Amino acid sequence: MPKRIYVTVAVELTEHADAAADHFESLGYTVKIEHGDVSFPNAPTLHCRRQLTTMAVEVDTAIRLPRLEEWVRYCKSCTKDMRVALVVPSEPQRKPAEEDRLRELGIGLFVAGPNGVVEVAPPKDLAVNVELPDRAGLPRKLRKALGPVYEQFDRSQWREGFESACTALEQEARRYLRSGIERSAVVLVTAKGNVRRVTVEAVDKMTLGQLAVAFSEIQNKSFKEQRIGEVLAQVNKDRVGVAHHKGKALPEVRLRKNVGKHMWAVVTALKLLKNA
Repeated sequence: MPKRIYVTVAVELTEHADAAADHFESLGYTVKIEHGDVSFPNAPTLHCRRQLTTMAVEVDTAIRLPRLEEWVRYCKSCTKDMRVALVVPSEPQRKPAEEDRLRELGIGLFVAGPNGVVEVAPPKDLAVNVELPDRAGLPRKLRKALGPVYEQFDRSQWREGFESACTALEQEARRYLRSGIERSAVVLVTAKGNVRRVTVEAVDKMTLGQLAVAFSEIQNKSFKEQRIGEVLAQVNKDRVGVAHHKGKALPEVRLRKNVGKHMWAVVTALKLLKNA
C-alpha cells in the first residue's frame, strides 16, 4: 500500500491516523485522506464512506469540543447518514466530563494504542432525528419486547431497530390472529363479501403485508383491530425497503423521513396487542 501523506496532521499523530485508516478500511469503509467537500466546516483527517453512510474522522491529541461541535451542527443539517468521530492516542488520559459530552453529542470516540484502535463510544447518525417513547414509562411487557430495539436506536442502528420493531409487531399480530381464528372469534371476509378460510398454519407464515390485509378483512372489526391493521399497512412499505433493498437510496430517503412516526405507531399497536 502506498504511504499515506498528511498535510494537517502533526508528525507524532501520523501513526495513529494510519492505524485509524486501517481500522475503518477493515470495517468496509472507503477511506480518503483529508478529503474536503466544499460544504464541510473543514477537511477531516479521514473521510470514510460505506454504502449510504459518510463519517468524518478527526485524529487529534485531545478532545477539542468547539471544532467537534461545529461538525455536529453540520451533520444535523444533512439529509443523509452523516457521522463524526474522533481518534485520540491512549495517552494522555481524557477527562470523563469530556467523554460524556461526546456521547451526549453523538460523536464517536476511538482510542489508538499499542493494540490497535478501540471504540469507546459509537458514532451516531446525526442527520436522523427520532425521539422514541420514554422507555421508563412503558409497561413491563413492552419494555421486554422493545428492549433490543431501544438498544439499537441508542447505538444509532435505527434501520436495524425499525426492522426489529416490525418483527416484534409481526409476531404479536400473528399471535392475535391465530388465537382469534382458533376460537372462531375472527372471521375474514374479502372485499367481494366472501368468507376467506385461513388455517392457523397459514397465519404462521404470513408476512407483515399479508397480516395487514388479513386485519383489514376481519368481519365486524373492533377499534383495536382497525387500529392494528392500519399500523401494519402503514409500516409495511418501509419495512420491505429496509429488509430487501438495503443500501438503495430511495428506500433509505423514505425510511429516514418516516421512521419516527412509524416507531410511535408500532409502540401503539404493540400496546393494543399486549393489552398493555
